[in-house]
Amino acid sequence: MAAMEPPAVTLQAPPTTAPAFTSAEILPGRGMMTLQVRARLPELGEVDLIASPPLAEARARFERSARQPFPGNESYLFGGAVLIPYANRIRGKLSADGRTITTRILDREVTLPANAGGRRPGAERYAMHGLILDSEVGSLERRTTEGEDVLRGTLQAGDFGWGWPSKTELTFENV
Repeated sequence: MAAMEPPAVTLQAPPTTAPAFTSAEILPGRGMMTLQVRARLPELGEVDLIASPPLAEARARFERSARQPFPGNESYLFGGAVLIPYANRIRGKLSADGRTITTRILDREVTLPANAGGRRPGAERYAMHGLILDSEVGSLERRTTEGEDVLRGTLQAGDFGWGWPSKTELTFENV
């Protein structure tokens, strides 16, 4: 988790009596993760649409995971994590210490974190769900008007700190 993680940003939709999305809770310090989306639904009122803990509990989980070898993993266990530059599993040769795998991406050898694996003893370890799970998105800009509430941010990801074959700049816009 980023040392000086910015607070959650709650975007609000313009008020309406019709069924509609009402708000979204975004975590810029967790790769622009969406913690919660709320909507007003007929006969139900305002409801949470994503299975996520409340913000205080999510922060406590992130804080506990900061002491783990792969602190970003907690981001994909609830909410809506952004899985960049890959989603799901990437397999490769496991390092002797079990913390990384080496594989080929676009005909280049790349070493990635072995941040996930099966639960049984001796199960395969692999890289899972990207490299920005605990990255802080910067250059945040919020614009609130009568018609919308927008949050923009940028992450200069480069090679994601792992030699990924790219020079990536990510621009996020949540509306």
